[in-house]
Parts: sequence; C-alpha cells; structure tokens
Amino acid sequence: MQRISGRGAAALVDGARFGDRAQALDAAGMPADHLCLAALGPKIPELARDRMAGAHPYLITPEHSAMAGKVLGPGKLLAPEQGVSMESDPVRARDTLL
Repeated sequence: MQRISGRGAAALVDGARFGDRAQALDAAGMPADHLCLAALGPKIPELARDRMAGAHPYLITPEHSAMAGKVLGPGKLLAPEQGVSMESDPVRARDTLL
C-alpha cells in the first residue's frame, strides 16, 4: 500500500507527486484504472472518478454513498464501508463503532 500524506485531496492531486506514484504503480503492473482510492474528503469522489477505477470510502453514511455514486457515475466502482451496530442504545452503539 502506498500512503500519500499531506492536506487531503490537495496532496493527492499535486501533479508531480501523484504522477510519480501513478507511474511507479503502473510500472509495477498496477495501472490507475485498476486501483481504488480509499480516502475521505469532499473532492475524493471526483478524483477517483477522473483518475482511478473507483473509490473505497470508509466510516460514511448511506447519504454519502448515494452522493459518491452520483459523482463517480456509471462504470466506476464504489465500495463503501458502512459500520453497523446491533446495540439499541445510541451512545453505546457509537462508542462501539469508533
């Protein structure tokens, strides 16, 4: 796994940094159209739509999944992680998911 640190999507879309990593992954046999972006942020679905096969957002709501699906559009993968708790007490349920 390759980690890109910095200020969210700004670090990911920085042409030189993203381009270098994308070229390295492509040279290793992993082209961008076979990769999903696992990150959060308001611009991540757009970045995943434009540069990758899709997105894998985590700890999100069903509403976020609907929005991301619309942004990604047809033909792109959306693989969200949505936590579920069987706890009936909302406070305890939140504590178990975080």
